[in-house]
Amino acid sequence: MKLKVLFSGIDGTGKTTCLDLVADRLQSQHRVLRVGGTAYFLAFQGVKEPLISRKLQHRIHRIGSAARRVHLYGVYLVFNFLFKFGSSKYFQFARTADVVMFEADTLLHPAVVITYHFPRLRRLSPKWRFRATSALFGSPRGSLIVYFKADPEVSVDRICQREIREGTAVQPHENVEDLKMLEREFEAVLQVAAEAGYDIVRVDTNERSAEQVANTVEAELRKRLHSERATLEAPPDLPVST
Repeated sequence: MKLKVLFSGIDGTGKTTCLDLVADRLQSQHRVLRVGGTAYFLAFQGVKEPLISRKLQHRIHRIGSAARRVHLYGVYLVFNFLFKFGSSKYFQFARTADVVMFEADTLLHPAVVITYHFPRLRRLSPKWRFRATSALFGSPRGSLIVYFKADPEVSVDRICQREIREGTAVQPHENVEDLKMLEREFEAVLQVAAEAGYDIVRVDTNERSAEQVANTVEAELRKRLHSERATLEAPPDLPVST
């Protein structure tokens, strides 16, 4: 059975950096399927098979930028989620993998971020929003939510540093007040996910380097992969003679 790992948390907590580090470490022994906003590939023993062309990804990004300019970003968000959801499901069935790693998870993320673009949906309880996304996502069995926790002030500082370092534009919601609101929504939905039986690991990234965070996440994933392999390889119980 595949281990599905969902990287969750507000912007600037280090999700993408950690995912890339951990994927590189695991692919020496495991087939790693990476699905998300910035890259789709299958990696194993040093070979990365791209699953979606960069040209298509750039086109999707340009559509998002255009939608933001004409104040239709919320509509784009819905269609982009459907694309990510559909493509992730397709690649899970079409490619053999031991680990599926979601950069922008298709479980918690849409239930939270949609409340920013459509504020009236905050009237819906986290329970109902989570039910809608989890009905699409599937069973919690074999799924691990890795929730990255960082103070919004720390996250905004990292986002600004990223803009200087990589030229990545700061998005309108990437400010302290909006990130505080999104953090509250994440916490509420996480509580519902825990009650629904999802396996959740919380990782505080405030004063830790990317390597330290990756070490923690890698250890959690290897522990679960080892447990799953041991279960699959265990011999069947023999009948007890009397």
